[in-house]
Amino acid sequence: MVRTGVTDFVFSTMWFSQMPFLTAIQVQESWAYANDVNLLAAGASNPAIGSGGSGIYAGHNGALVFSMSPEPVRKIIVSDVKKIIPGKKKQDEKKGHQEHSYHQDLTIPRENYPPEIMDAYRISTENMSSYTSEKIYFGEFNKEICSNDKFCCHFNISTVELPVFDGKLTYEYRAVAYKGPRYWGDRTGDVLVCSIVSCSGAEITDCGVRYPDFLKVAPRMRFAHVKISGEFPSSQDVLTTATSLSYSLSPLSRERLHMHRWHSSARSHRNTITGLGNIKGHLDFAQGTVLMMEKVQVQLKGPPADDLHTLGLFARDYSAETGSSTAMALSQTWLFFILSLSFILY
Repeated sequence: MVRTGVTDFVFSTMWFSQMPFLTAIQVQESWAYANDVNLLAAGASNPAIGSGGSGIYAGHNGALVFSMSPEPVRKIIVSDVKKIIPGKKKQDEKKGHQEHSYHQDLTIPRENYPPEIMDAYRISTENMSSYTSEKIYFGEFNKEICSNDKFCCHFNISTVELPVFDGKLTYEYRAVAYKGPRYWGDRTGDVLVCSIVSCSGAEITDCGVRYPDFLKVAPRMRFAHVKISGEFPSSQDVLTTATSLSYSLSPLSRERLHMHRWHSSARSHRNTITGLGNIKGHLDFAQGTVLMMEKVQVQLKGPPADDLHTLGLFARDYSAETGSSTAMALSQTWLFFILSLSFILY
């Protein structure tokens, strides 16, 4: 739909949030950004079972207003939304190097509840045992981490240690890389991930797990500099975006993130195609197809952050989708479906 020029979407949902990459506001904003479209998402509010999250999002400008209440509520959220001009988008996409800084022109309240209030919000956790990871220690962290030696992520991170009072719980952090299947109920689909995640213990299986009482938690690691990059397929079947999540279970404001993407050379276990200018790809002799690659990078901007659950890059590869035909059809738009257009554009 986006490729045909649709720029404005309305979505009603009963989304069940999951850490560290698939909480409701986090996904809604990321999807709107990745497609550079306006999105009005209305979520069922039942936090006791982990369902909720509504917002209005303005493509590369991020969230205009959102609500993810720890209590079941009925609420109307309102915002002015600027019309996205498809012609301008196409001109930007023709450039080999795309760069996006996120900023808001309007001062509109974003409903961030304090982290301790969000303790009541039930959230499941992804099993990350298949992820490749390394613990992030204080100071400089410059690593390349590869998933199955096929998909590599580059981390350039600087952190400082904060003083912590006795008796307080603290999160550890890991840099993770993953390329492979993820299970979505009755189907599977491939994801590609390069990210920082918080962990409530020393093992990878502790990552994405929140402490149940935030008042007992204190930040111990402050991220002064974060730059994460990887090579992702440049394909209509792959949707790649920046993702973030704070202690309050909301994404970082988009002016805090800076994202670059540009065509890059690609490593291949079969062959590397040359003679394509600055674009190279994988040659699959069995299929006779070329897989173009692009380098994608996300960088933390502004003041240091000490309230992170997630910061990185997350991609869905729909070419490997399996499951029911209904599920596959829904997955093609990341579970977003046009119901009606009910917000005013100017």
